[in-house]
Amino acid sequence: MQIKLHTPVLRSTISTRTLWLGAVGLIMALATFALVYRLDVNPRPWYDEGMYTSLAHTLLRDGAYALPDSQGPRLFDPIVQTGPTLILPLALVLYLFGPGFLQARLLVVAFSLLALVAYLLLGRRLVGPGAALLALFFLVLGNARFDVSFVFLGRQVLGETLALGLLALGSWAWLGATADPARANRWLALAGVLIGLSIVTKAQLLIAFGVAWAGLFLLNRFYYRQVGWRAFLLPGGLAVGCYGLWYGLQWLVSGPQAFGVNARLLSEGASLHGFSFNLPNVKEALDTLWKIRFLFWGVPGLLYGLYLARQRDKNGLAQAFVLLLTIFWLGWYIGLSIGWNRYVFIGVALTYFWTARLLVDLANGSLLPRWLVEPLARQVLAGLFILALTWYNGRGLLSQVFLPGEDQVGPFAAFLNEQVPAQAQVLSWEWELDMLAPHRFHYPPTPFIYRNIDNSYRARTGTKLQYDPGPRKLDYVIDGPYSRERGVFADYIRLHTDKVATVGQYTLYKVVR
Repeated sequence: MQIKLHTPVLRSTISTRTLWLGAVGLIMALATFALVYRLDVNPRPWYDEGMYTSLAHTLLRDGAYALPDSQGPRLFDPIVQTGPTLILPLALVLYLFGPGFLQARLLVVAFSLLALVAYLLLGRRLVGPGAALLALFFLVLGNARFDVSFVFLGRQVLGETLALGLLALGSWAWLGATADPARANRWLALAGVLIGLSIVTKAQLLIAFGVAWAGLFLLNRFYYRQVGWRAFLLPGGLAVGCYGLWYGLQWLVSGPQAFGVNARLLSEGASLHGFSFNLPNVKEALDTLWKIRFLFWGVPGLLYGLYLARQRDKNGLAQAFVLLLTIFWLGWYIGLSIGWNRYVFIGVALTYFWTARLLVDLANGSLLPRWLVEPLARQVLAGLFILALTWYNGRGLLSQVFLPGEDQVGPFAAFLNEQVPAQAQVLSWEWELDMLAPHRFHYPPTPFIYRNIDNSYRARTGTKLQYDPGPRKLDYVIDGPYSRERGVFADYIRLHTDKVATVGQYTLYKVVR
């Protein structure tokens, strides 16, 4: 008799779970295709990717965690914005499969797929399985700005998707600690280490996490009263400890003097990119949010997250934790960052949770009373919004994935290997060439790079800041996509060189003495 009573419920549960898992599988399949299709040429490898691959290649070749330069290796150069959580696995991939952007990007694709799993786990605990599934779909779709979208960032040798995955998994573990007091210490330790690794991956997370963690502690102390001091001290200490351990290792390896120089450079870079209120930067950040229509889907989601966080229980505390991370990240991006588009990615990615929960609650009737809106009308309204967002953002995904691409780095690197002597001194900004054509490249020093970025992006004056290599003995100059657009070497090329050849977007000049 008992079996007869529970069999329909069991079948219904299995059917719902199977349907949910099937939908997850479809989204992951879509993500996998979008991440790997024509991965080798789309988008074109660029200097940020080249900086990380050349660092990993130097680590593999010379055993030094340094950017290569003909003037001497730049040990632990603070211009590198992604930590060893990406660089060390990247070096292993290059060791196993040889140098190449395809294998380097495939590593990031693997990290990106794992990040989607972590994101789904966090979403299940935070907003429930239905909303988590919808949020995962929104994350994969991305938005109208390709450089703020998960797929575009997950196709490049960058640390954004890895940092999101580690942060999501760490947050999931912390929520697990509040739900399972018997194993709280294990969950808290795991949360601290994972969040610490996410901060090591992208140091900007330290800003949002530090402020959010302090705010959550005060909210719990005076409003929620759900967890004790250990829930904050243990993971917070481990997270900061991971970050401190990384810089302590740099001090031991590089020595006090070199570490002091790097620390001053890091402070200079942080003052330009992460702690500078500048009205043109604020305008640029707001313009990015406007172009992805954050006002229409993101702001309502955040407001609904605040509504859910009002509950003085563990669920409210969980909402407040992730919500504070999101709000402070967006606040930092708008008010203090340099305003680069991809800097907003983590804040946008986390916002999808509450936008999805808002739509799910609207559809199932828990948001609006029956007497106000009929159930069918609620479902149609939620469905239309989902379809509109899918159509608007799906166009961006298709344009990213099917964007025509051409390998220009490989042919020019082959040309350099054939035509330029291995010992020639070559002035360049294009770091993406180093792994495939390991010549004696000289790159502008880090202080100049900071000033150039400040002049080009932060101040947005439109003036050209040119690099003068001084008395250095140079044999060739490469004028690539970045240096040509910014006119970095324009005067030096005009006064001291003859053109040799142009291959794709790269032009080689020979220095005439």
